[in-house]
Amino acid sequence: MSCDLPPSFPVLETVVGLVGTVFWSFQLVPQALETYRNKTAQGVSQGMLTLWYMSGLVYFVFAILIGLAWPLKTQPVLFSVFSLVCILQALYYGRTDALPADKRRARLSALVGVAAVLASAAVVTLATYFIDAARRSGVTWPVNVPGYTSTALIFIGFVPQYWEIYQTRRVIGLSITFLAFDILGGVLSTISLCFRCPPFEALAASTYLMVVVCDLLLVILYYVLERFWKSTAVSNDPMPSG
Repeated sequence: MSCDLPPSFPVLETVVGLVGTVFWSFQLVPQALETYRNKTAQGVSQGMLTLWYMSGLVYFVFAILIGLAWPLKTQPVLFSVFSLVCILQALYYGRTDALPADKRRARLSALVGVAAVLASAAVVTLATYFIDAARRSGVTWPVNVPGYTSTALIFIGFVPQYWEIYQTRRVIGLSITFLAFDILGGVLSTISLCFRCPPFEALAASTYLMVVVCDLLLVILYYVLERFWKSTAVSNDPMPSG
């Protein structure tokens, strides 16, 4: 489709989208490393990760259907891959402190991983094929369904993490580096959409910006609650005897 945008805009869309991909697709690597170092997934909501895994797959279908630049198509796939890695870590390490992993946990993690990949590949392929077939037949409304669904899953996915924080009154186990990467990726991915031919993909932008807002809230909660716990610990210290 031709438009009156400057010829440099397609390049800018790809470049900015690529940088956003680096941040927004690999943001869960710091979280995976944090879990690996601690040998526990305590404090990280598995409900959030599961819904994020599903959201990435659904958004991949949407990205294919509306023809986003290839970095923005790769982005949700990598996001789902690393979400799955974190989910499998939780199965392997458990969610309590210093709980030893064993061969049974390793087998379960491997089985779940293989089953998830095979099932996901089948669902994505079938969904893309049938929605595209409907569009070619003149039925266009199903194209936006994956976009709306992905946005809903992203939003709902944060709820279990907020609930976890509410129960413990602390932000435990979450990597701040992961949250920073997530925020940067969302901002850059939104900017990349500005270099596309009209109309502006508001649905795609809403998905990215929702992640930014929810991540910022987690960062704020982290520093506010950490300051609260530190002040509580200081106030509970016994006074030195004279």
